[in-house]
Parts: sequence; C-alpha cells; structure tokens
Amino acid sequence: SVSVIHQHNDDVSLLLNNNASSSASFAGAAIMSTHPRDYSIVDSVVSDLRDRSYRAVPCYGIHPWFLHEVLHASDDDDSNSFDD
Repeated sequence: SVSVIHQHNDDVSLLLNNNASSSASFAGAAIMSTHPRDYSIVDSVVSDLRDRSYRAVPCYGIHPWFLHEVLHASDDDDSNSFDD
C-alpha cells in the first residue's frame, strides 16, 4: 500500500514522526523541488533519509509559478539558473 505525505519543509524528523504515528509503514520517499533554490535542500533531505536506511529519490523541477523568476534571473546575469 502507498501512503502520501505532502510536506513543505526540509525537516526529516517531522516526516519520520508522521510515519511513526501513522498505521502505514514508510519505506521511502520522492523528495521534490519547485525552484532551483530548493535543489540543495532536496539533496540534503535525500541524503538524510538514505543515512537512515530509507529509500529516497531526488526530483528536481520548476513549478510554472516560478518559471518567470528563473528565466529573468538567467537573462539578468547571463548564467544558466538551471545548473544551480
């Protein structure tokens, strides 16, 4: 069975505490970003979960709501914000 926990922070302990109070078992997670500024947080959470022997898959993306920020940042400094 698959449980879905939708959480908007990088506190792994909250995720694991939610799992402990749930009747579902937690084996792993897909950790997702919505903006390049979140990529390092995704990496950190995935690493923390893996250190605790959970399966974790990093997923990097840009939500359409933030696309204009990324495109404008790229235009302003002539760098590729997608590589952050």
